[in-house]
Amino acid sequence: MGNTKTLLISVILTGFAILLGYTYIQQKEAELSRDLGETVDVLVVTKNITEYSPIDEGVVNKKPIPKKFVQPNAVKDIADIKDTVAAVPLAVGETITTNKLLFLGVKTGLAPMISNGKRAIAIRATSLNSVANLIKPGDRIDILAVQAIAENNLTTNKVSTILQDVFVLSAGESVYTQPPRFVPAGKGDFRCVQKIGIDNPTQFNNLTIEVTPKEAQKIVALSGAELFYTLRNPNDRSNDIITSTTDREIFGIEK
Repeated sequence: MGNTKTLLISVILTGFAILLGYTYIQQKEAELSRDLGETVDVLVVTKNITEYSPIDEGVVNKKPIPKKFVQPNAVKDIADIKDTVAAVPLAVGETITTNKLLFLGVKTGLAPMISNGKRAIAIRATSLNSVANLIKPGDRIDILAVQAIAENNLTTNKVSTILQDVFVLSAGESVYTQPPRFVPAGKGDFRCVQKIGIDNPTQFNNLTIEVTPKEAQKIVALSGAELFYTLRNPNDRSNDIITSTTDREIFGIEK
């Protein structure tokens, strides 16, 4: 009986001590909150980010910080980091400020906008071969090559579709500004476009396209050929089997 009474008293005293401790902590937290003042939600980095890496909602989180300790130019809204990359390396937990960001465009160049495993390469463009210069960044095109081939002392013009469903990174100085992401065939592509520093974006003499390293070699190998570009519907992601065409075939001339 005595042991039970002693145990009960110990439990009561322990509970009372815990209650006092909890009350003390609550009081200190209230005092600290009064001293620090109101808090403000700011964006902080959730993983280490390298220079020129894209900044989006997947690598940031909101964290409440006392207003008096909020850094100048701290970013508070996820919408404000749209189409940006890191101007400097960022560490986990670091507050994002506007001076640590760059908006994709002329300053950042095309490099951060290229998909992993792809390459950017420029190709010649005229109003004749680029759909009257109506191709714009974000479009998808097919690339055709025409070259004169000597056969049996006769010259034959041969046209081949060398690449299909090619993404256009820029048209002259007009570049798209959203970091690329994988889009399965048939799902469309929703990358944004921003016109950079030009009054008439339809006037350009080159296109920059996104290709694989092997496709880049094909483009270089055909540097002596004349290239033409056909514009695709952005939701048409098919790759068809297209045989080459010759002028002799069109006019029905026997070889």
